[in-house]
Amino acid sequence: MLLAGYLRVSPRVPRGGDFVRPGKQALLAAAVVAGFTLAGALIEMHHRGTAVIHSAGGVQAAATVARATVVGPTEPSAPPQVLLADAQVQVVLQYPACGIRKVGSGPIPVGLIGQGRPAVAAALRPERITHFAPDLLVLDRRLPGCPADTVTLRVRDGVVVVLAGPPGDTGAVLQRTAIAGGALGAADARRLEAGLAVPAARAGEELHRLAREAGAVPS
Repeated sequence: MLLAGYLRVSPRVPRGGDFVRPGKQALLAAAVVAGFTLAGALIEMHHRGTAVIHSAGGVQAAATVARATVVGPTEPSAPPQVLLADAQVQVVLQYPACGIRKVGSGPIPVGLIGQGRPAVAAALRPERITHFAPDLLVLDRRLPGCPADTVTLRVRDGVVVVLAGPPGDTGAVLQRTAIAGGALGAADARRLEAGLAVPAARAGEELHRLAREAGAVPS
């Protein structure tokens, strides 16, 4: 039989030296209610010292709490996050072999709208989810080798040149610069000695940085 109602008790129910405050919930290991023991009961403290006792079997009892042992607070769980229709997806492509990182973004695929993280992870495996929010999904993908548009920066004949292809598989000289290799810092000199791989679209940006370092252009 379901006994519903409220009861007046002191809000000072022990909880590891603290007290259960009004408006909070705490799980009780055992509570003696009107002479009956309710194992695993739940107490809901309300304003003005009132409370409702719920037993593990779902029975609510309105009576005086004579003795209770609090074993931990309980809070309502938040609803799981799902992807919204206007969410964006960002894909980070990592090429560890040549140190290249590419980032692309776009609208979320229609099939993922309304899906939570577990379903999205299963659908997009082996991509790794690094960020999941209703409006943004960030994926990390690691790929072997180098991108097809990779070029390599090296020092040849004392100057920096741009070679077609990745380090170890370079082709023709695409560009010869006036950047003196001897004017570069030690760190960049080592990188260019091994061959610095960059996407072709970023070669100009990297050359400008090296030129500034070597003093070939105003800083």
